[in-house]
Amino acid sequence: MQSKIKKFLILSGIVVLMGSSTAWGQAAPTSQGGGEREENLFSVWVKLSLIGYSQSEIESALSYVNIESLSKVKQRLRLNVIKNLNRMHLEGDIDMSSTEQELRIIQEKIRTEIRFAGLENDQHLLVLIRHRFGISLGHI
Repeated sequence: MQSKIKKFLILSGIVVLMGSSTAWGQAAPTSQGGGEREENLFSVWVKLSLIGYSQSEIESALSYVNIESLSKVKQRLRLNVIKNLNRMHLEGDIDMSSTEQELRIIQEKIRTEIRFAGLENDQHLLVLIRHRFGISLGHI
């Protein structure tokens, strides 16, 4: 009786493993118009910026990507920076700041967030920050 149970369990294990072997791999990415998907470009941009690439280095690394896709990724990054600054309650910090040191800390927060996004040369982001938080472009 035990040998029948062992045979059944072994056979069941083999069937299960053979049936699920196709699910072990990763699905092939779908291409949209011959280019990479925006989610992939966004991930690549963020990874490159987090390992220390500057905006110009990232743009040259992604030079094969069409301009429209790259501009959509940049816009998404800009909006992420603004959202992150909002989550840090930057507007309240600006209102409550009373010393020059506190303003420098706020500027450093903004610079750090811009740098992590890999958008240190992006003028559109600086304009968005100026309109949203009232900090002039010269102070960033």
